[in-house]
Amino acid sequence: MGQSVVDMVFNTVLIITAVIFCSGGDPLKEPVRVDVCLVASGSQGEDMSTNVWSDQIERYFAKYPNSYCGKCSDERKCPEN
Repeated sequence: MGQSVVDMVFNTVLIITAVIFCSGGDPLKEPVRVDVCLVASGSQGEDMSTNVWSDQIERYFAKYPNSYCGKCSDERKCPEN
């Protein structure tokens, strides 16, 4: 009985390790939601605070030049992705 429990625990750990390794995802680099200030993006050309996925920040910044991370009036650094 004792050996079967050890085998079961070992196999469970092996399977979990394989799933994590094969997923290819690094949980520390997964996209997160980030507050950004999109400069001149509103309907009247005003700056607007919004929340976007960290892996899409560059796309928004390309469309709205001079935009930055943080709410409009509270600039802060973007997370690395």
